[in-house]
Amino acid sequence: MKKNRSIIVLLAASQLFYILFLPIWFTFFGLTVIRSEQSESSLSTIAEYIVGAYPVVLIAVAVVTWTAWRKGRLKKMILLNTIPILWIAPILITFLVANL
Repeated sequence: MKKNRSIIVLLAASQLFYILFLPIWFTFFGLTVIRSEQSESSLSTIAEYIVGAYPVVLIAVAVVTWTAWRKGRLKKMILLNTIPILWIAPILITFLVANL
């Protein structure tokens, strides 16, 4: 039971972090939209869709990871729970580089 409790705490804490990151993502998404409006390239449009997918991916990952936890597929749960980091890491790196 203790092992399951620690996994629940890990899962809930990581998803809480992802939710708390939404205001930072919203700011970054706004900058992406402004940048893509200035540029007419298709890469800007693709970047806008990729960055804009974060809330959708966050909800989908939350549903799938809690379903995997319920079914006892812990490795799948942990692996899938790291997917939102693909959005968080570039944003954090951008802010860190900009503040150096």
